[in-house]
Amino acid sequence: MKLFHQCSTILEMKKFNFAGIGHILAFVTIPLFLLCLIITLKAPHIFAFPLPRLVSLCIGVFLTVIWVNFYTRTIRYIFTRIRKNELATTGPYALCQHPLYASFIFFLIPGGAFLFNSWLLFVPSIVMFILFRILIPKEYKTLEEKYGEKWKEYHAKTPEIFPLNIKELKKMLTKSPS
Repeated sequence: MKLFHQCSTILEMKKFNFAGIGHILAFVTIPLFLLCLIITLKAPHIFAFPLPRLVSLCIGVFLTVIWVNFYTRTIRYIFTRIRKNELATTGPYALCQHPLYASFIFFLIPGGAFLFNSWLLFVPSIVMFILFRILIPKEYKTLEEKYGEKWKEYHAKTPEIFPLNIKELKKMLTKSPS
């Protein structure tokens, strides 16, 4: 039943015909991550961090836990805003304009790199960031057409991808999800 609800919510989202770049980032980053992981597993000693294994594991777990929290809160938030056809500017979107992309670039992929003890696994994160920078103007154009001045104001005052607003981050992470 829960899976059915999630699928119907995704189908609802498609009605809005929003042309984001996430599918392109995933199309490139997922196979690249898997390729880097296979190479790492074939020769782990070549790509290992110069850190004690326990330290690497702790950093990996820490980054992954942050990702789970950040990602799930952002997804919940998006679903409520899309249903209302509103521009998302509070919650995770008060931290940065692209919390979903940020969650993968800064938390999940680096977390995986530390969990697998491989600097090679940072490559997909770097590639994803470069693709983000190249492709994001398309998404901005769509947002400006849809939301006008409200988008321009938000875009001017909010960090683009790195969640720099530490006060907002602390508030979001300590607030219970609604």
